[in-house]
Amino acid sequence: MFSKESSEGVGRGGPGRWTGLVLLILVGGCGMSTAGMQKSLAYASHRFNTDVRWRRHEQASALLKPALRQPYQDRTESPEDPVRVSMVEVLRAKIEPKKSRARLRVRYHWHRVDRGIQRRTVVVQHWRYTGVAWLVTRLEHGSGPEFPWFNNLKPAPKKRRAPAKPPAKRPPPR
Repeated sequence: MFSKESSEGVGRGGPGRWTGLVLLILVGGCGMSTAGMQKSLAYASHRFNTDVRWRRHEQASALLKPALRQPYQDRTESPEDPVRVSMVEVLRAKIEPKKSRARLRVRYHWHRVDRGIQRRTVVVQHWRYTGVAWLVTRLEHGSGPEFPWFNNLKPAPKKRRAPAKPPAKRPPPR
């Protein structure tokens, strides 16, 4: 059934064949096509917005750029948060494949438990492809009332270092 050569990897189906196949996949996958970028963005945006809707904030923050993660988690960490999202709609998506960027207009249908008034807010999500994954780089208000979890969401300010003191001037030699 199997020859000795085949079982040792010299014939058909051995490790050498798999190595070639893996290299072909890796080399072929280096430059993502526009269709591939669209598909991966659709998956990432669906995952992010679904996690926001169902209050899985830890998972949603993984798709934010690192500078936005902590401010977002700080804003959404309270279990008594009265905001509930009932529906999310992606209204429009514009992808710039050469710049590895995308802009999505997303409508959130939400309400506060203590008020019970349904609200609709459009949020503009700015995404960037890092070569590995899509990340949200900026969230800005589009229209409607401000969405509490994204309102003025900005990176935490960087700690400033004290300016270095210039070297003391030496008096001129006498």
